Amino acid sequence: GGAAPGDPAWRDWAGGLPEEVLEAVAGAVVAQTEAAWAGEVHACAVCFDEKAGVDCVRFHSCGHTFCKGCIAGYFQSQVADGAVAELLCPEPSCRAAATPAEVKAVLSEEDYEAFERLSLQQSLQSMKDVFVCPRCEYPAILQEEGGRLAICGECSFSFCVECRCAWHGLSACANLAARWRKAGPAERDALTAKYGAKGVSRGRG
Repeated sequence: GGAAPGDPAWRDWAGGLPEEVLEAVAGAVVAQTEAAWAGEVHACAVCFDEKAGVDCVRFHSCGHTFCKGCIAGYFQSQVADGAVAELLCPEPSCRAAATPAEVKAVLSEEDYEAFERLSLQQSLQSMKDVFVCPRCEYPAILQEEGGRLAICGECSFSFCVECRCAWHGLSACANLAARWRKAGPAERDALTAKYGAKGVSRGRG
């Protein structure tokens, strides 16, 4: 066999070839390797049964192999628990994350849609300037850092990110009284700092 992509001999030989040719050759080598792997029998690292490669999933980042049944059950459980960031290689000593393609290969269409939806929600929650529109549930962008006005990119609904009601300008949120009643001492201090003593008093009626 000749040199493979990544080998020094390959790099010496391929140095003068156009980029497109190199990509095509590398892609063909990967496809050939994958086809050979799929044609072999592999032991699942969870149930220890031997399965054909077409009935297995190999995590590309770490190389660990599992049967689709074991991985599907594990991923379905994680998605049902909302732990989409925890779709990791089940090998105890490994923390390699599954790629979306690896997840899609074992989940049903319905479970994969739930995975995508939860992943998006968790991503949005980590962004300080993006909020979910209360009308259509599409991402909405905060218009000013530290402000309260967000405008939905899908339905153009303008809303207050604190009360999630239609934008009310500088007026106190309509649900301020309810928020005050439910708030603990620290939250009440935060509301007073934001709206002022008079604003909180008016909001409380």
